[in-house]
Amino acid sequence: MFKFALATMEGSKAAFSAIKANAMRSALTCLGIIIGVAAVVTVVAVMQGFTKQINDQLADMSPDVTTIKPYTSIELEMVGKNAKLSYDDF
Repeated sequence: MFKFALATMEGSKAAFSAIKANAMRSALTCLGIIIGVAAVVTVVAVMQGFTKQINDQLADMSPDVTTIKPYTSIELEMVGKNAKLSYDDF
């Protein structure tokens, strides 16, 4: 336990002395990290806003919409053939 604490203190001293020796590099690195995190947070927030707006617009269209599709068997869908609606289907 004592060795771990001693190693942690020595490592911290070395890290702080490296930061102090390269102050400008450390400041620019911190600035880059801050700008990167802010950019990611901004993009995620904008995308969530767009998603909510689109979902709200789709929900307002009409809640009683019914979709009618003709039945196509799985074998025909695999081949690429789709059934078409006819007037009898209506």
